[in-house]
Amino acid sequence: MALWRDGAAESVVHADSRSHAERLPIEAVAWLSQKGIQFAELDAIAVVAGPGSFTGLRVGVAASQGWALALGKAVIGVPTLDAVASDAAVAGLRDTLVVPMIDGQRSEVFFSAWRNGAEVLPAAALRPSEAIALVSSAFPGAAVVAIGDGLAKYSALVDAAGWSSREMSAPLAESAVRLAASGRYPRGTAHSIRPIYVRRPDAEVMRELRERTP
Repeated sequence: MALWRDGAAESVVHADSRSHAERLPIEAVAWLSQKGIQFAELDAIAVVAGPGSFTGLRVGVAASQGWALALGKAVIGVPTLDAVASDAAVAGLRDTLVVPMIDGQRSEVFFSAWRNGAEVLPAAALRPSEAIALVSSAFPGAAVVAIGDGLAKYSALVDAAGWSSREMSAPLAESAVRLAASGRYPRGTAHSIRPIYVRRPDAEVMRELRERTP
């Protein structure tokens, strides 16, 4: 979670074995209370809208919608890869291709490509080797820096491609709330925010397979 106040971001990361749905409402209220803030005092509510874990996205978006609806607040959806690409570890790089890469499960990564603060390759989900090949073919000879939790699993492939890598300098929520405060993304009503899945949810794929099975 993160809070934007007086032109600066504050964040906290909780380690807990409970599910997102169990933890989020209680932890959010408790943390804001520690900061001397009530939900009703918030100007708007930002949410990392995806791609990412299907369950995590649904919980985060649903919670944000519920708070916004109950309190009459605006909601700002920030794409996950945008937030990763804006981390301070890479945000100042010029004329360098920045590739945010996060673990997508199913032996895939969610990724995109950015240069000088602008997205030059849209978000997609591919196997890591395929993602690296796509970026390399689209931008031959480019200096590339990868960042994100996808590097934990696939750093050997990134190194073999000749790419550099950086670790996130702050929690994802901190980058997201900074982007939300910048005005880069529109404020919407509670019902206007939708998860950004990039690929079809597992449940939908399995349902289709069952329907095809005689």
